[in-house]
Amino acid sequence: MRSTIRRQSPLITTYIDDIRYPTIEERVSKGKEVANRIGNFVHYAGVSIFYYAMFYDQENLPNCMGGKYDCSKLLTDFPFPQYPLAIPHLKTYYLFQLGANIYKLGYQIFFLKDDPKFYEFALHHFLTTFLIGFSFLIHALKMGSFIMLFHDFSDTFFLFSRIYYELKGKSLWILIPINLCSLITWCYCRLYVLPICSLQTLYFGPHFHADWPFVNDYFSVLWLEISMLTILFLMNIIWTYLILNGLGSMYAKSLGKKNK
Repeated sequence: MRSTIRRQSPLITTYIDDIRYPTIEERVSKGKEVANRIGNFVHYAGVSIFYYAMFYDQENLPNCMGGKYDCSKLLTDFPFPQYPLAIPHLKTYYLFQLGANIYKLGYQIFFLKDDPKFYEFALHHFLTTFLIGFSFLIHALKMGSFIMLFHDFSDTFFLFSRIYYELKGKSLWILIPINLCSLITWCYCRLYVLPICSLQTLYFGPHFHADWPFVNDYFSVLWLEISMLTILFLMNIIWTYLILNGLGSMYAKSLGKKNK
């Protein structure tokens, strides 16, 4: 039985903390989780690097994330973009992200039904897939791609901290700055950039003004986009609370073990 479990275990199982997970069954289960996180880490880090490499000097990278333009440029050609697109590779980036999120949604629904956080992650993947597809259809490519960037950027740091935490031989003095950097990045991207740059730009942009010639045609579309982004922002607040609660419990256990 044990040899079968070992053969089915991912390679990372060898490096899982054997103090927190003393049995081979626990380490194999946690190893599968960590392997999945490593895959997501590679995805988020890769698309973030691609974004900065391809769009560094373009209007879909505002200065709040290291770009050259302010957030108002995210809606300069909405809802009638130039064709071919003025920003090279933007459509390729969008379709790749859409495909990746459709896969995650399908995998969650059909293969992770027993996940204790099934409904939470199913809602998250559905909302993300809907926002990407919907923003693509209404030609909000600059705004949509930027929203994907700062979510992927924050997830990259968060996943790295989660992966390191599960490994054997980890140092608390390395874990603390990693978690601090991850928390700062998460809060900045999801609790500051999302409402200040994205939601505020949509709500106070020129498209809600009565003198915009297409205000009646796109009014419901804009409100639907704002409503979905607001739900996403509220979910980010909940996840931030859960992260802070988890970090507090983790360090309380670590300090408790040291005192013993």
